[in-house]
Amino acid sequence: MFISIKGMKGNRSFIILIVLLITFSFFSCKKSLEKREYAAFVSDPENGLRKTQKLGEFELSVMYEPTDFILSKEFDQSNSIGIDERRKELEQFEHFQFRIKLTSGGNILTYREDYSNNESSRINHFSFNARQDFILVSENDTLACKIAHYSRNYNLTPTVDLSLTFDKTNHDEKLKLIYTDSQYGIGKVKFLFESDAISNTPELKL
Repeated sequence: MFISIKGMKGNRSFIILIVLLITFSFFSCKKSLEKREYAAFVSDPENGLRKTQKLGEFELSVMYEPTDFILSKEFDQSNSIGIDERRKELEQFEHFQFRIKLTSGGNILTYREDYSNNESSRINHFSFNARQDFILVSENDTLACKIAHYSRNYNLTPTVDLSLTFDKTNHDEKLKLIYTDSQYGIGKVKFLFESDAISNTPELKL
């Protein structure tokens, strides 16, 4: 069977056009979720934005926070004044929530206290020095943590919670958040986030 060069070029152009149309359709039809659905999507480990590791007596979890997730906590349909300015501010950075707790549910701040590591010294560390415990690694860069905000819960919940901020990265690359513990002898813990999980997060409907 003979196929002319002209016909082959025509078929190739047609295939390229179909691929482009499918790609455009995929990105233009990105899901849009209501506030509650959006929060549930991001929080669901199955969607790749929340990672948990159990190491001995400790459970460590990290959640990548898309810009829309933070906006969903700060704004709603009845009050969205200033949302565009806030979005521009948030999109300059990468945001994570980090939590460490005891699997037994006890107060992690008083875990095996001694002279150098006790409740007071740990509160001081997480309040002022926790930034040095984290780095964010992409395929081409290593970023220091810019902000590590410690949420004081005054023993209402037996956890250490930190909001982490890093400079913006390329979402076409995998991200690896590395925590080097200095309070509990856990050592170095790595959390991997696939690029697809971050890039394909639905949009927030406000």
